[in-house]
Amino acid sequence: MEELLRFVSPVQMSEARYVTRDLEFHGQSLRRGDCIVAWLGAANADPARFPDPEKLDLSRSPNPHVSFGSGIHFCLGAQLARVEAQVGFERLFTRYPRVALAVANSDLRYRGNMLLRALVALPVRLQ
Repeated sequence: MEELLRFVSPVQMSEARYVTRDLEFHGQSLRRGDCIVAWLGAANADPARFPDPEKLDLSRSPNPHVSFGSGIHFCLGAQLARVEAQVGFERLFTRYPRVALAVANSDLRYRGNMLLRALVALPVRLQ
């Protein structure tokens, strides 16, 4: 479940935050009042943090993804979301143990939304 959350981060960016004082961050000057967002999807694909980030590796451990944010901004519903997904996948694969994608991964289409990443459709076939 953790690797799926990292690989296909459903929430792509944080809510807007505002810089409270002038500062420099990784060589970029930020001024008090500037609006910034954290791109969680990009952080979850950082090769300095995740070897072969473009590869789905269900055995990846540790998996310090930030799909639910972190620190004081950690999602309150994270545990519920994990349990719901685990139960859903367990039920799906118990009932349809040979379910498979009916299209190439590269042919999947996502909704045009910068905040949330969601599939338009997920074509599957039962083998």
